[in-house]
Amino acid sequence: MTKKEKYKHLTGIIAPVVTPWTKDEKLDEEAFRKQVRFIIDAGVHGISPAGSTGEGAMVRDEERNRMIQIIKEENHNNIP
Repeated sequence: MTKKEKYKHLTGIIAPVVTPWTKDEKLDEEAFRKQVRFIIDAGVHGISPAGSTGEGAMVRDEERNRMIQIIKEENHNNIP
């Protein structure tokens, strides 16, 4: 499968999210959940966490995985 074929189903608005941090530099899960719900309610077709707007290069794997888990929980697997 080519890269183009792999991502062919991703169409529409794919919204990047900003990663909110607490004062002690941990993922602010409640703020992140609120942001994800707001974006979903706006009618996007996908969400892109931990990219360049979300300090992606500085996010540890466990933080990135937690963000993905939160997105899944908030959208009930309805959008990628």
